[in-house]
Amino acid sequence: MSERPSATSRPLVAIDRDLLWPGISVVAIIVGSLGPWATYGPFSIVGTAGGRNGIITLVLAVIAGGLVLVRRLPVVVGVLALGALATGIYDTVDVSSIDVPIFAISVGWGIILVDVASASLLASAVEHRLRRSPRRAVPMVDPPDEMAAGDRPDSDVDAPTREAPAAPEPRREPRPVAGAGGRRWVPWATGGAVVAVLAAVGVVLALTVFSSSDHAGSDYQAKIDQIMRPLISANRALSTSLTSVSGTAPKDAENQVGTVQAAVLTARGGLDALTVPSGSAQLASNARATLTRETAYLAAVREALMNPASGSAAQTQTLAGNLTSALDVIAPPTDDWSGSVTGADALTAWAPRAVATARARVRAQQLAAERSRQRRAAALRKRQKKRAPARAPVPAAAAPAAPSGGTDCGSGVHAGPATSCPFAFNVQQAYNQAPGVDATVEVYSPTTGQTYAMTCSPAGNGVTCSGANNASVTW
Repeated sequence: MSERPSATSRPLVAIDRDLLWPGISVVAIIVGSLGPWATYGPFSIVGTAGGRNGIITLVLAVIAGGLVLVRRLPVVVGVLALGALATGIYDTVDVSSIDVPIFAISVGWGIILVDVASASLLASAVEHRLRRSPRRAVPMVDPPDEMAAGDRPDSDVDAPTREAPAAPEPRREPRPVAGAGGRRWVPWATGGAVVAVLAAVGVVLALTVFSSSDHAGSDYQAKIDQIMRPLISANRALSTSLTSVSGTAPKDAENQVGTVQAAVLTARGGLDALTVPSGSAQLASNARATLTRETAYLAAVREALMNPASGSAAQTQTLAGNLTSALDVIAPPTDDWSGSVTGADALTAWAPRAVATARARVRAQQLAAERSRQRRAAALRKRQKKRAPARAPVPAAAAPAAPSGGTDCGSGVHAGPATSCPFAFNVQQAYNQAPGVDATVEVYSPTTGQTYAMTCSPAGNGVTCSGANNASVTW
């Protein structure tokens, strides 16, 4: 009865290494082909976008996966893996060499995964080929047996008595001929191939990273230059406006200040988006400090333009000097960025002239308003006089007598003891211009230089006015 193999002698799950290793590698190549191959600031570019080489690696991986499933053509699988590896390494170097402003382009994880998985698939194909290659037949030699029956002496054969047959000796297995050993070198060759491929990928990636870092500092300087150039151009336009500033409302210069402030915001956003490489931290700090000084200078210029009497114009020269010093630090050796900030002296000279012009304009407006008020008041009095009833003429013979102690000023006008004749004539003139019979008039005194209120009313055949400081006038 034959023995059945024990159920525990077989594994529950049979792992086929002809499928596991290359299968994982193929899946990794497909995932990497669909993943990002380059990152640009907040954006990423997948390997298959826009007809890129990720399509090539994806097709190669699909074909290789089909051959792995049918366990056919391992050499072709290796060639396909080598093509995917070459494509990935080429694109890795190409992405690392791209230089664009504002944002830095870096290699994405998708292309790195394609490189590593392609190398792994190539190593598995090499290992499969070495392991499945046909072995040479090993010649076998039987061990020397006992002397054959025909070689025995005749005396033994013809002997009348027969010995009992001896127990059969155990048969010895054939031994391989010396020098035809097994293929113990296959695992070592496979491991060496894997290590060599992975080392090659590592060297390529390391050279890519190191070559990128060598140029990181100069690239960062170039990107700062590109970010700052629009701001420098806006500064030059503002300086031209400040040099020719005039009048009391320089709208052109104010608009230019707004343009420069917008350029400062754009430059600040560009600097914040840049990745500062090692060794460029001081340059990044100087660039940000320059924008801070630019902001302070623009604030003072705007205040001086909008309010020349504020005193901000006197500060612009100091702030302009601070800004030009900062620009000299970050400017390229061949460019004169500090020359873009001028006109602070012209602004300082313009501010007091603008203040004086504004004050003179205000005084002129006040005088014009006063004259207009006086004209309106005179026109009103004239209209009131026309509407007043006609006053009966007073006979000259009936004029009242002059008060005792007074002065006869002539023309029938008599001034009291404390009254001057010029004031008395002004009282008579004011009363004649006032409407009505009884009137209170405001009269100017040439003697004292003041104006007094005099109350006038008919008295007998004349008019008597009194008021002020015991002043009296009769006519």
